[in-house]
Amino acid sequence: MLIIFTIMSLLFASNIPLQAADKKLVLGRVSVRPEMALHDLKAMNNYLRTVLKDGENITFSEKVVPTLSEMIKLMKSGDVDLVSETPMGMIALEKNAHANILIHEWKKGTAEYASLIIARADSGITDVDGLVGRVIAFEDSGSTSGFLMPLAMLRKKGFKSTLLKNRSEKPPAGTIGYVFATHEINIASLVARKLVDAGAISDLNWNDPLEVPPGFKKRLKIIHASALVPRAAVVVSKHVSADLKTDLFQQFSQMHKSFAGREAMKTYHGVSLFTPITAELEAQFAELRELHTFVKDEIQ
Repeated sequence: MLIIFTIMSLLFASNIPLQAADKKLVLGRVSVRPEMALHDLKAMNNYLRTVLKDGENITFSEKVVPTLSEMIKLMKSGDVDLVSETPMGMIALEKNAHANILIHEWKKGTAEYASLIIARADSGITDVDGLVGRVIAFEDSGSTSGFLMPLAMLRKKGFKSTLLKNRSEKPPAGTIGYVFATHEINIASLVARKLVDAGAISDLNWNDPLEVPPGFKKRLKIIHASALVPRAAVVVSKHVSADLKTDLFQQFSQMHKSFAGREAMKTYHGVSLFTPITAELEAQFAELRELHTFVKDEIQ
């Protein structure tokens, strides 16, 4: 009793609200550039501190890790509360960390996008069946549109794939070989110059002349296009209280209405708008959940 009385006395003497120490909001991001990511997360935290109902009693912090698998562990344990992720990332967090998709995130004015597989116009390849025995270039192992979605589609159709040591290596008989190109413009270049047989990019990159220069584009064609998927979404940990989730949703929903909010969104992730999860988005999530089962072993 004496110990409890002493603790209570210290709390009141220092004017610290009861349970204040339990109130936290840790924003997370998966990135190999931690300094830049931390700067962006701090901008959002600085904004949320001023608008959340109990912002003055919340401890705000940031956490950056290089892989999605690490972020899954942190969200599952409650060490990270909120993350913005692309489609396959959000589904992995939902399934493996039991997190909740809170709100749809628009990036650079774009709500959704698709994954494309391209080949040379003169290659004779007309669809994905023609990729067997050939080599396709993917972007990197963490890309939704440039790797996970097209690979999931190929596996769903029953194709076997093999990661090659280099693009000159021949894939095993009856399989599709693949390599990583690390950037979209490299993919367009590799395909246009006949260094690989096909490549995977997003429709946003395909329509961007800086990513796919006109000189390359005229030599290329689309042989497959996926269904549209959400550009990104905000995911919250199962450990976040219902009240805080509601407050976060409300603040994200109206953030674009103020100058300070727009500046925070821009710095945070190049975000232009947050919008509610619609029935159409739920249908897209359902498709992504199915595709995720084909590539869950690839998510790192």
